[in-house]
Amino acid sequence: MVKPPFTGVFIMLRIFSGRFLSGAVRLLLPAVLLCARAALWGQTVVFWQPGFPTADSVTPDAAGLHAAFPGAEFADASQLGTALSAPDTDLLVLPYGSAWPEADWPAILEYLDRGGNLIVLGGKAFTRAGYQDASGWHLRPPSVAQTLELFIDGYQRTPGGHPGMPENRGGDTTRFMANPDVFPALPGFAWTRAFSPVVRLSVVDPDQTGGHTGYEDMDLTTLAWGVRGGHKLAAPVIELDHNANRFVGGRWILVVCEPNEGFFSNTELLKTLAMLAVRNGDRFTFRPSLPLYVPGEALEFQYTPMPTLSPTTDDKGGAPGTGDMLHVQVTTEDGAVHYDMTMLADAAHPVTLPQSAAEGNGLHTVRATLERDGQPLRTYLSGFWMRATGYLASGPKLTTGHDYFQLDGKPMPVVGTTYMSGDVSRMYLLKPN
Repeated sequence: MVKPPFTGVFIMLRIFSGRFLSGAVRLLLPAVLLCARAALWGQTVVFWQPGFPTADSVTPDAAGLHAAFPGAEFADASQLGTALSAPDTDLLVLPYGSAWPEADWPAILEYLDRGGNLIVLGGKAFTRAGYQDASGWHLRPPSVAQTLELFIDGYQRTPGGHPGMPENRGGDTTRFMANPDVFPALPGFAWTRAFSPVVRLSVVDPDQTGGHTGYEDMDLTTLAWGVRGGHKLAAPVIELDHNANRFVGGRWILVVCEPNEGFFSNTELLKTLAMLAVRNGDRFTFRPSLPLYVPGEALEFQYTPMPTLSPTTDDKGGAPGTGDMLHVQVTTEDGAVHYDMTMLADAAHPVTLPQSAAEGNGLHTVRATLERDGQPLRTYLSGFWMRATGYLASGPKLTTGHDYFQLDGKPMPVVGTTYMSGDVSRMYLLKPN
């Protein structure tokens, strides 16, 4: 529980009484309220240990970190455990890439278990344990012992943006592209190589029928991609949000790459990461009640904030902001906009769109953007199909023979694979998106 921040206000009101009250409070109250607001946000702890080695990343810069995380507590290995045990600590920053202090693992794990937020700047998080002996700090060989505990099975290398890397010698380097559905968009940066973690999004599977892949224990959001030739080949910054079973309420932002020199002087980037890491109640779904509607049928949608509060995370987690708004836009395949409206983000009642939103044929794409204090937070994409007999008849004809399918009268072997959305998987008929 965060300590009450407004004590100083009441003390000042008692001290500055009588004729001095109006002028004194007018001058000092804004500053006090600013401090109170900062206290409500909780405390940021940056691990900073002189002589600590860096792995798979550039060496962190103290000045850059202080500029990006003003007011943060900089704790060395001997102080980190105490700092993480403080009840108002809600963000841990590890700036040494893959390296982390081995002796502090119990304290780090306990902090993450209670839903603590995390930023790892560079490298493959928690794969190189740092230890100290009489001669100084050293790194142990790479290991996945800790990452498995965090539901990360390992990392695979992906392309970087440095012209000297083998995958870029053709002259077309990988470029940075921020996720346009997360606001504010991350400022760009360059990296030498990136790493793709193999993450277990579902930890517990209660369904034994074989038709389910488990609960939505964790969501993965890519905050930035590495794009080359129109293809997304790397994800140098990702976000992991924990919904259930373990680490509930925690948001981990991993800069899973080896950034170029100058990364720690990119103050705007680091501040944006810090803001996103502690921002609550910005994830949601806006799903139709059915994947396909017939003309005249009610277009019913449900807004659902995610995740719901867990008793293990106290007052931290996914509580939506009071007065949040939802901007909904519906477009068809030809790009025509059939609905564009802003409404109160109300999870208590379903939203029924007007029939004008059903105009047009085929797939209707729905973009729902959550807004708070007039600023966009995130966009959720969903959609629905409108049934049109003539539109269906205009396509290829699929029929069946005794032993095989036929497409326009020719045998059609069923080969390939299926691609499902990561948040609903095989439940797409019950949770259309």
